Amino acid sequence: MSIRSNSPVVSTSNKQEKKKTICGACGNELEPDHSGIQCVQGHHFCTECSANIVRLFFSEPQNYIPLRCVQCHIDLNPSVFERQLT
Repeated sequence: MSIRSNSPVVSTSNKQEKKKTICGACGNELEPDHSGIQCVQGHHFCTECSANIVRLFFSEPQNYIPLRCVQCHIDLNPSVFERQLT
């Protein structure tokens, strides 16, 4: 699984002055109310990439617990994973 760590989390367009939320893994634009993972630092991941991250974390729990954002490595609230499992 490849995670782009240097991709922007939020970008702005000079024409639209509207902030766009971008998936930190695949770079796709996200809806404001997306159901993917978001860390407290503002890193967002689309639903598909979030599912891949959850699978990765649970495939090797000894390496990925405590659960952390794949970009900034801050601890994640377990509830962000509960949303992905339902």
